[in-house]
Amino acid sequence: VYNTLSYTELLNEAVSATFTLNSEYFNNDNVLATYLADPETGAYDTIVPGLSNGLDRSGWRNYLTSGLKWKIKDVTLQPGLRFTALNINNRFQIIPDIKQNYYYVFPNLNVNWKQFNLSYNVNLQEPSATYLQPVVDNTNPLFISYGNPSLKPTVANTLSMNYRKFDNKKSINYNANLYGTVRNNFITRARTIDENGVQTSRPVNTDGNWMLSGNGGLMKDFKYDKNKFSIGAN
Repeated sequence: VYNTLSYTELLNEAVSATFTLNSEYFNNDNVLATYLADPETGAYDTIVPGLSNGLDRSGWRNYLTSGLKWKIKDVTLQPGLRFTALNINNRFQIIPDIKQNYYYVFPNLNVNWKQFNLSYNVNLQEPSATYLQPVVDNTNPLFISYGNPSLKPTVANTLSMNYRKFDNKKSINYNANLYGTVRNNFITRARTIDENGVQTSRPVNTDGNWMLSGNGGLMKDFKYDKNKFSIGAN
């Protein structure tokens, strides 16, 4: 379920105030069941309580973004603040429920100048239900996997730059994009290996994870008689 409500108030010819409310409801689950074989029938029908658990996870993501839109000739500036509320209820089968409530305030910025765009924003991503399972997954005896119900949401700071231009005389469309993201509380798996070669894995939060990517392309339009076609490359 996803809802959006927006409001814009014109302050003068060059400046306007904007308010946007986004609400999203989510629900997911994860079940881990471990069974023992019946010594007489060989059927795996006896559940192991200590190695089995179920998780039903639901919650709300609420974002309230407020800002100004300021136009100065060819430049449009849009600075703002985003207030974020993340409320999660984790319902386990064999351990008490865990409620997680997180509140954040982050800046955001969008700048447009002719064909150039620059933006900065912050996004949140809560851990998946699979990572939160507190029981051991020993399906592979040489690779033991644990969950971590104490994981925090990942905070991703993203800066992007985009350039697009269409040359009417040559019928060529150019575009170039550059993205950079720094993630704090990013979820990675910590692994250890004991003297018997058995690996143990557990998800943990780590800071300072970063990613840089870019792409570009061009496309040219051609005309032949009454036909039109395009050729492009990225």
